[in-house]
Amino acid sequence: MATDAPTGEPAVAESSEAPAPEAPVPAEPVGTEAPKFETETRLGAVTVVGKADRDTVAQTINSHLGDVDSCYQSALSANPNLSGRILLKLDVPKSGAPFLIEGPQSDIEDDDLIQCVSQAVLEMPLAEPAGGSKLSIPILLMK
Repeated sequence: MATDAPTGEPAVAESSEAPAPEAPVPAEPVGTEAPKFETETRLGAVTVVGKADRDTVAQTINSHLGDVDSCYQSALSANPNLSGRILLKLDVPKSGAPFLIEGPQSDIEDDDLIQCVSQAVLEMPLAEPAGGSKLSIPILLMK
């Protein structure tokens, strides 16, 4: 065995191999969601034309506003200054899916947000409480 002359310790052979590379660290954890913004998504005064009970319709919509807020949160990721009002006018047949009577009215200049909110409202279970009625649904999106 070779020894290092000054210390008497065994000599360590130097390796020409480079150390194994460390696994790369991702910049962001996989599966993270966009930042959550402090928002308030509210239902304004619903107008009902027909026999449906306005309070029952409003309660149904309020119970599904989380879907609308998800649209708002996504839009805020791209434009954190968005806020305003979207008015949807629906016809809710006794059977079948509700549909827009006319295009959504809004003071928000984000077509993707308006489309997402419209779709979320159209997918709400409104036939039971509002079948055979026309609804005017104002939604307020605020930060």
